[in-house]
Amino acid sequence: VFLKAAEMLGAEYSRCLVVEDADSGITAGKAAGMMTLAVGGAKGGNYYYKDLPAVRILDIIRINSNNY
Repeated sequence: VFLKAAEMLGAEYSRCLVVEDADSGITAGKAAGMMTLAVGGAKGGNYYYKDLPAVRILDIIRINSNNY
């Protein structure tokens, strides 16, 4: 799903950030070659936030831009 979404958007996989609250979603995002942001109880993300409401768009932009 993540690869198809990136393809439809014309985005490079390595420039995408997957925001997920499930371990399986984090695993899928990493398998797709994307950066991952785990929220809630998800584990294994490149980055982690305790609650989705705590994720601010500016934080996501900062996190993503620091890697490029």
